[in-house]
Amino acid sequence: MNWQNLMPALLLSILLTPGTLFAQDEANSENATAETKTTKKAAKPSVSKSHGLRILYASSPWNLDSTQADSAFLFFRDKNTGKVAKILLEETEPDSSTFQGDFSIGWADIENIEPEVYIPPQSMRSDSKDALAKFYRMLKEDKVTRKPVVFRKSPEGQQMLDVYDTPEQAQRAHEAFKKELELARQAEEAKKVLAKKIPDEAAMAAAKMAERKAQMDALAQEAAKREADRVRLEQIERQRAEERKRQQAELAAKERQKRLEQAKAFAEAGLDHYRLGQFKEAEENFRQSVELDPNNTSYYYKYGITLYRNEKFNEALVTLKISETTEDIRLEKEYYMGLIHFRLNELDPAVEKFTMVHQANAPVLSPSAAFYKGMILYNQEKFEEAKKPFEWVIDNSKDPKLDQRAEEYLEKIARMITYNKNKAKKFLLNMTVGAMYDSNVLLAPDNVESQGSATDEGDVRGLVSATAEYRFHYEKVHEVSAKLNSTYIHSSNADLSAADPFLNTLSVPYIYKGTVGDKGYRLTVEPGYEMLIMEADTAGKKENILNSIILNVDNTFVMNEKWYASYILDVRQDDSLLADSIGDADADALKYTLSTSHTFFRDKTMRRAVLANFGLVLNSAKGDDKKYHRIEGGVTYMAPAKKDDNWSAGLAVYQLNYPDSSDSRKDTNVTLTGTYTHPFKDWILGGLTASYTNNTSNVATNQYSKYSLMATATFDWGW
Repeated sequence: MNWQNLMPALLLSILLTPGTLFAQDEANSENATAETKTTKKAAKPSVSKSHGLRILYASSPWNLDSTQADSAFLFFRDKNTGKVAKILLEETEPDSSTFQGDFSIGWADIENIEPEVYIPPQSMRSDSKDALAKFYRMLKEDKVTRKPVVFRKSPEGQQMLDVYDTPEQAQRAHEAFKKELELARQAEEAKKVLAKKIPDEAAMAAAKMAERKAQMDALAQEAAKREADRVRLEQIERQRAEERKRQQAELAAKERQKRLEQAKAFAEAGLDHYRLGQFKEAEENFRQSVELDPNNTSYYYKYGITLYRNEKFNEALVTLKISETTEDIRLEKEYYMGLIHFRLNELDPAVEKFTMVHQANAPVLSPSAAFYKGMILYNQEKFEEAKKPFEWVIDNSKDPKLDQRAEEYLEKIARMITYNKNKAKKFLLNMTVGAMYDSNVLLAPDNVESQGSATDEGDVRGLVSATAEYRFHYEKVHEVSAKLNSTYIHSSNADLSAADPFLNTLSVPYIYKGTVGDKGYRLTVEPGYEMLIMEADTAGKKENILNSIILNVDNTFVMNEKWYASYILDVRQDDSLLADSIGDADADALKYTLSTSHTFFRDKTMRRAVLANFGLVLNSAKGDDKKYHRIEGGVTYMAPAKKDDNWSAGLAVYQLNYPDSSDSRKDTNVTLTGTYTHPFKDWILGGLTASYTNNTSNVATNQYSKYSLMATATFDWGW
């Protein structure tokens, strides 16, 4: 036979085979993994990656010397022609137990090759003619088990033939290699997308999604590589286990019993070290127990747990997989395997394991598994799917801390769902319509109603307020938009129309969301322009009476999960257009407001809270009669009333002083407010507000008391 022509034919057969990979099934035979004998090493031939074949096989019995790379051989046969070749393999590195060989051999009838791989039993591992002749006869009579194989191509273009001991190993490796190739293809496609120019925000969003997917695909590709490595590692470990069992069976009964007692002692010592948190010592003791008593599967399980504790995740997964556990331990084993996949960022198999444990309804393990499942889905941005496991934790867990963390994730999910809904909307429109009864309508030409003069007349008034917003940029960190707000109050009594403001505000808010130190942080910088239209005299004609340039800077800190603190600076330049705004009555002013507000949440839902605020106002007007400063403070309590309804009650107090005015005006204002809100739809909110105000002043026209009742409906749209 011309063996030199084998490999070109085999290579062509591989290239002509449909699909990138395929696995051969193991022939029906009772002959298990063969023990082998090493042979002398030979120099590796230089083989082109595109024209040669690399054969890989993992064998613990072939690894005879931990200090040097061993070598061994196997047989390759073409099933159709019966031609056989003996192939030399060398260990990839000392003590690796992984053997490979690179070959370039020609074969006749290249289109009809169907390759098979065989490993002789220990009795036929010699190079003698008799041993080889006997093995060839066994091959001819189909008395030798053929090994399952997987064909693949490495990223460098090398043709590979991976040899395994069982069909299950080959199938798992086949799936891992196939997944790795598909993910590599997707990664290349993602690179093309990311390399394109970004013409607009929509394309930018698509590019970010592609980048996110590329990152997830990279993780999955690494996971597929690890799974292929674990299949090889499992192959070696099972061979070692079989070898230990064989050696134990050959021992005398007395020696065997001695080893069993030693294994038990090592296992007990391992448990002691484990309880003390000494996981390295525990690992070594359980390793000894496994080697001394390979038939005790509980040792394997404990060994796997200590490997996990020592962050040897691949070895731990393999050890746990081959361990045989009782039914009461099986669920715990699946849970630990889920944890290991999670630590390795192998998210899909982690979810699979955690789902299995979750569905078992075990009192302790199932809530923890459900929590991890929800956390993975949350990190994968599958927010709707993540809600169910967290809700299940809250309903079934008996651990208050786990419940609290699940509730925190549900709050994050709610915010992310809202964020994603809002992100899709460029245009926002908010409108509030309402009706109120005001027992004492106030005249306030500077739009600070509570500082106005009393009419001592009550009236039914209507309210309309609309805000239109266009978002130029809306991301998790930065937001930029333009807002236009118009608010109008209309008195049914025409004699009170001079008290009806029509206020228009154009602003461009910028929002930054991030952290300062270890605290969450939100910065809002909102410059704007404001125009107030009211009646300037008794003629009943409305005109522009006040223009203002405004700047609001709001710094909000998340001090902890129950305390939010805001520090606000508001600056406005008022330009009064009233004819009598001259001299001591000149209302042109530079007004500063420095305030702080604090929200203290009283429960995990963040619907029950106490709000406290304090502020200083300095109105530096040109006219002495318009200069004032004000000290203000307040407290509000809010709480849920029903499932979606809320109520609140508040107290606000301020002291007002006009130090340079001709009348030396001084006011003390106290206001009590109560509200109740009910959402009729996601986009309709109904509200009821009742308030009482008492303003004590040394100027008679500014001393008053009043109450008001108001009903409102607020509508939100976005597109």
